[in-house]
Amino acid sequence: MHDLVQEMGWNIIRSEFLDNPGKWSRLWDPSDVYRAFTMKKGMKNVEAIFLNLSRSKQLQFSTKVFAKMKRLRLLKIYGMDCCGFMKKEYKIILSEDFQFPSQELRYLHWKGYPLKSLPSNFHGENLIVLNMMDSKIKQLWQGNKCLGKLKFLNLLGSKQLTEISNFSNMPNLEELELGYCTSLNIVDPSIGVLKKLTLLSLSGCENLTSLPSSIQYLDSLETIYLNNCSNLEKFLEIEESSMEALTYLHFDRSAIKELPSAIEYLLEDLQLFVCSNLDAFPEIMEDMKEFLDLRTGIKELPSSMEHLNINSLFLSDCKNLRSLLSSIRRFKSFCRLFLNGCSSLRNFPEIMEGMKYLEVLGLEGTAIKELPSSIQNLKSLQMLYLSNCKNLVTIPDSINDLRCLKRLILPGCSNLEKFPKNLEGLCTLVELDLSHCNLMEGSIPTDIWGLYSLCTLNLSGNHMVSIPSGITQLCRLRLLDISHCKMLQEIPELSSSLPQIDAHGCTKLEMLSSPSSLLCPFLKWFKWFNPTSNEYMNRNWKKGKVIIIPGNGGIPGWVLHQEIGSQVRIELPLNWYELG
Repeated sequence: MHDLVQEMGWNIIRSEFLDNPGKWSRLWDPSDVYRAFTMKKGMKNVEAIFLNLSRSKQLQFSTKVFAKMKRLRLLKIYGMDCCGFMKKEYKIILSEDFQFPSQELRYLHWKGYPLKSLPSNFHGENLIVLNMMDSKIKQLWQGNKCLGKLKFLNLLGSKQLTEISNFSNMPNLEELELGYCTSLNIVDPSIGVLKKLTLLSLSGCENLTSLPSSIQYLDSLETIYLNNCSNLEKFLEIEESSMEALTYLHFDRSAIKELPSAIEYLLEDLQLFVCSNLDAFPEIMEDMKEFLDLRTGIKELPSSMEHLNINSLFLSDCKNLRSLLSSIRRFKSFCRLFLNGCSSLRNFPEIMEGMKYLEVLGLEGTAIKELPSSIQNLKSLQMLYLSNCKNLVTIPDSINDLRCLKRLILPGCSNLEKFPKNLEGLCTLVELDLSHCNLMEGSIPTDIWGLYSLCTLNLSGNHMVSIPSGITQLCRLRLLDISHCKMLQEIPELSSSLPQIDAHGCTKLEMLSSPSSLLCPFLKWFKWFNPTSNEYMNRNWKKGKVIIIPGNGGIPGWVLHQEIGSQVRIELPLNWYELG
């Protein structure tokens, strides 16, 4: 509504001063900006220009016109195509002697600025925001400029930028964004004068090999981004009393080899995702909290990690990690622990009662053979991921004590021989995935009916001859996947509430000489699908029921109704839901 009122009011103003845009204080319609620059008169009242280049034609900016804008405070030029690139036909033509307007300019945002530097006579005394993302700037300015009020400098993606020679002329800078300035190979040591700087981003500066030591004297610096700095091998040597405000340090996909020991006193959030050169980690004090991402090449964890007060630890894809600290079991604040892809990890330590807050445990792709029986101490565990743990042989019966467990994910555990008995303890389980576990007849206990909260059951790719009869009592089940169970010969009567079954690739079912053993369960299942009954309306079944039983050899010959194509239409008798 606010935008509509604003647009209506703006249209009234435009119609009144259509032939004299110089009387406007703001220009944001591309046609108005174009008219103003072509008329070259009456520009003294303009305070703000918003120009969306994706809606405008080619335009030549005249220094003479800008010179008349004595009151201009805000200039924003932006606009990209659907792929994020500036369209050629939207270019702004600038003369070599181009100059920016008045000294009153506070906000300058020019995405894709086309010149190699700001004009030599650029006035920035009152500038607060300078945003030149994806610009062609090679050197920000020539000589010394006084930008005493500048707080935000953004040159993200300015790939030709080679240097910013002097930071001492912007003492109030708070945020410096130099991410993906791929030609930048040095940060000027004068950056140490920026005592108010809180954020420094150098992500993607692939030619950057070192950082100036003066950075450690930035007392207000809270966040440093060094992600994807593929040639940066070493961070600063930090004095214990310096950088006390530093909280977030991100090295994801960098070439970092070691971290300073003093880092233990600083951080709340440290990310080292895919730092394959890092094989050692410093001792950690309990000051580090909340979040620790060590998806790196580390071989072992420091013993002091037990003092951490973090709630999330990411160790995914640490392929050299062979064991966990026994002290990890005493972590009291953990909510999430991810060890996915730690392919050398063979054992999981005994679990003490201290890990009672752990909610998510990811062990996918590890080399563990079994879980400790003490897993029952994870009283808050809701999600347990064990996909592709090909050495896993058994799941302890004590897992039945996990009364909060909602998801148990085990696909690809091809050596799993034992599944827990007495499943009624897992009364909150919503999803159970046992696909491609090579389970044989009788591997799944008959008391699977005890999983009365189960909504999704995936048994695809196993070797059962029949499905445990207890599945028919799972009244909340919404998806049963038994696809590619090539030994399966029999399907029991199905729960009336089950809306979807996937049985494709069950070749033994396709080869049945008589359809009765296959169709009778489905006919009884269909009996419940009566769109005229009150029970149907109460269950709100809008999409009906789905059976998927295609085979490699086409539709079995005993199916009477066959058509070429992807659909077949059959007229059913009026009492079809009473059959069976």
